[in-house]
Amino acid sequence: MPALCGAIVLALCNSSVALSQDLAAAADLAVSDVKLLTFPCGDLDVPTGGHVQGVQIRHDAKQHRYLAFLSHDSLKQAYVVVVAFDESLLNDGEIIHVHRFAEGRLRHAGGIQLQNNILAVGLEDNRSKDRSEVQFWDTTDPCDWKPLSHLTISRQGTPKDQTAGAVALTAVDDCYLVAVANWDSVAIDFYRSQSLELSNPACRFRHENRWTQQDADRTDWMPDRRFGRCQSINLVAAGDSELTLYGFHQDAEGHDVADRFRVNLQQPSSPTLTKVSSTVCALPADCHFKYGGGISIQNDRPWILATPRNLGDTGHIAVLK
Repeated sequence: MPALCGAIVLALCNSSVALSQDLAAAADLAVSDVKLLTFPCGDLDVPTGGHVQGVQIRHDAKQHRYLAFLSHDSLKQAYVVVVAFDESLLNDGEIIHVHRFAEGRLRHAGGIQLQNNILAVGLEDNRSKDRSEVQFWDTTDPCDWKPLSHLTISRQGTPKDQTAGAVALTAVDDCYLVAVANWDSVAIDFYRSQSLELSNPACRFRHENRWTQQDADRTDWMPDRRFGRCQSINLVAAGDSELTLYGFHQDAEGHDVADRFRVNLQQPSSPTLTKVSSTVCALPADCHFKYGGGISIQNDRPWILATPRNLGDTGHIAVLK
């Protein structure tokens, strides 16, 4: 049984089991609190259908606020809702922008990740399931995104193999690393940039490595050999090329699970992913990892994020920290 994430919310649990993280000096950090962020949706004018797919939060120090990004698919168009919260996180947030991607076959925006102001998002054709794009956007101004079109990763192939249902992005050493999970996360492709100058029109991402669940079946993992159908994956880098991948999913028993993997891209003879921990998280207000899930590093502390299926009249974001 995976570990249980300690949370103080509705007396669900009061556990001291730690959720490991790789940025802070401390090896482990117990989850001691859960906040349920809320924001009114009002007459939000977005296409019908679909559900929340990914969620990220970044601190906007200049405006003394936090910004939440929620990716969403629909019947005809992918979009991201941007919500602003004051720094106390005690008051309702406000939707300040809806970024709509071009209409067409790539109507499904999946799990996302922010690296500073750069947002990586996978857009896929969720009907034919044979093509996708990983796009990169500068969200310095959260209401006026700037495309980094020269970085776009185009993927096309047999159905389900080259989709982009979940995307991760982090800076490591002197470059950026992207991980792209296909349909049900059966395979994860890793791409590396030529440098940290993503704004350089000559900069590109190149494919470096592919991991598959079939590979995992041949590896003696601890604590178990399971890999879920991750709705979101996120990368966290620390020190000299130390990489961690988090996968967020709901298991067959309905548990919300955050898995942590050590990433190895340097030694071909060693497993690409080695499972380190598997943590069940008690989430409030119909929030589940099979909808919007993710991790955000704030002041060297990991915040685990989750959302309900849809925004409704009032939107919710669960923050475990």
